[in-house]
Amino acid sequence: QKLLESLEPMTDEDLLDAADLQITPVFFDYLLGFREFKTLLEELDIADEDQVDMFDTLDCNDSGTIDLEEMIVGISRLRGEARRADIVGVGLIARSIQAELRELRAFVKEAMVQSYRVARAAPRSTKVS
Repeated sequence: QKLLESLEPMTDEDLLDAADLQITPVFFDYLLGFREFKTLLEELDIADEDQVDMFDTLDCNDSGTIDLEEMIVGISRLRGEARRADIVGVGLIARSIQAELRELRAFVKEAMVQSYRVARAAPRSTKVS
């Protein structure tokens, strides 16, 4: 709490500059090397085990960088212990993805069958020498 309280408030200009900030994996690892950064994460109630792969967790759009919004939203979701709702939510998302994959598999299978039928029905070209 002391570290959070010691930070100076940001001006509107600071916030606009921070909105364009992109953190790379290398820079994030560099930040994790600072005790002050790790203390800040601890004060934000981010468990040590969540800090290990935190960059990948925060990079929700898989862009290879973390922007300010990803950082804020991600850290707010990492705070505290996992709740039953979190676990249920992951299960629901997994089921939804599985259903979409089943639909995609059926679509691809049907497309392959149709392509095969079209290919069989097409007249074969013969070479005349």
